[in-house]
Amino acid sequence: MESYQPYHEIFRRSCDFRVKYEFLPLDNPTGYQYLPSSGEACRLMYQGARLDFQYRDNLKFPGQGFIIWPEFEDPAGFLILGKWIPIEPFGTARMWIINRDFITIHKQELSIGTKGYMINGSSKVATCEVIELSNHLQN
Repeated sequence: MESYQPYHEIFRRSCDFRVKYEFLPLDNPTGYQYLPSSGEACRLMYQGARLDFQYRDNLKFPGQGFIIWPEFEDPAGFLILGKWIPIEPFGTARMWIINRDFITIHKQELSIGTKGYMINGSSKVATCEVIELSNHLQN
């Protein structure tokens, strides 16, 4: 099994915040997995996916995506290190603000309970809610 190189090794810091997420259902189930709770098809995702973050209901940044990448955790909260193990359709993820020039903006906008989306281009892939902030994002 090919292993995944964690972002804390690449960026030499800790993640910026954590979210709970749930992948959104798809209309076309071909090649996708299913949400156990609803039976609806959702995206098949792997660790290292370069999904961005979009705030939900934020009037300052309507529809704008930010380069904030997820790193998915297993049900116990440990980082998934297998690169080709399918990610569960819901769970928790560590979020990494890639463009550090925007850290001040995110510090003002992020709080426990902030809702958003993981996006791929303009497509919403998952809903998410902030459950934890790193020390440098806390006010």
